[in-house]
Amino acid sequence: MNYLWSFLLGGIICGISQIFMDKFKILPAYILVFMVCLGNVLSLFPGYDFLIKKASGGACIPIIGFGYSLGSSVIEKVKESGLFGVITGGLSGVSAGITFAIFISFIFSFIFTAKTKSLK
Repeated sequence: MNYLWSFLLGGIICGISQIFMDKFKILPAYILVFMVCLGNVLSLFPGYDFLIKKASGGACIPIIGFGYSLGSSVIEKVKESGLFGVITGGLSGVSAGITFAIFISFIFSFIFTAKTKSLK
């Protein structure tokens, strides 16, 4: 049942993003920033914790989950070490994901060759 909820919630998040890109001609970079900020704001509300327990993959895997991880780790570090946690909390909470993305990008840079687009 968890797979079904994950699929539905992830599909709803991606579907809403696709509708914004198609109907309102919003660029993907703006959607990316909006979803990270939305996930960060959702970390303040306990209702999103329920969605993570119910549909963990659908709530954590899209880019909205990165914002949630960023926000919740900052909240935990602020409770633990005060105002200094605002700076260190975000870095410690998402460092594994960022490190993995850099590592995979490095590996793929050896496998594939980048090509520039011609401006014809």
